[in-house]
Amino acid sequence: VESGKWRAHPTYFPLSTFFSIGAISPQFFPTAAEVTSGTPCDSSAESTDSIMRLIAGIKDTLIIDDSYNSSPTAAIAAIETLAEIEPERGGERYAVLGDMAELGNLARDSHVAVGRRVADLPINFLITVGELGKEIGKAAKEAGMKEHCVADFSTSDEAGLFLQEKLEPGDVVLVKGSQVARMEKIVKEVMAEPLRAEELLVRMDAHWVK
Repeated sequence: VESGKWRAHPTYFPLSTFFSIGAISPQFFPTAAEVTSGTPCDSSAESTDSIMRLIAGIKDTLIIDDSYNSSPTAAIAAIETLAEIEPERGGERYAVLGDMAELGNLARDSHVAVGRRVADLPINFLITVGELGKEIGKAAKEAGMKEHCVADFSTSDEAGLFLQEKLEPGDVVLVKGSQVARMEKIVKEVMAEPLRAEELLVRMDAHWVK
């Protein structure tokens, strides 16, 4: 940490690390230009449901790439992390959430719980992907989030194009969902250096890309 801000470092860290050292706080929020490449670290030592990377976004925004996988607990933890970050220059917080898979009979209730938590927090805009993702949006609206602050999409490609148009300088974007939702496509759509996607994204290796 230098002069009150986190400077470029060769390794990405879990966002919890930045909070613990005070690198991310209302007065010490890193600019997108200060986010650089590196290797990811699990934000949980026990699960791959949450692997976060900070990536510079288009229009001088910041992306929290947590697109590797998701679960109800990990999704709620991720949106709570987003809520703790104070955007620069009057920016807004975007939660972009996709289907969470393999939940069986708990699928609907789990997505509803995530939606309600989004509505509880200072999240400015919610974008959902997939049929179950729509349950997140529906629950958020029922819990008080304004209708015009929620957008539902069937595919990550559609959501990415929409987000690209919405973003303004200073915005902070969380992208999270299970593997089936292909949320990494959204990150690639709005990252500042898409040609470096294979190097930067949490899920963009040759085995995965199709």
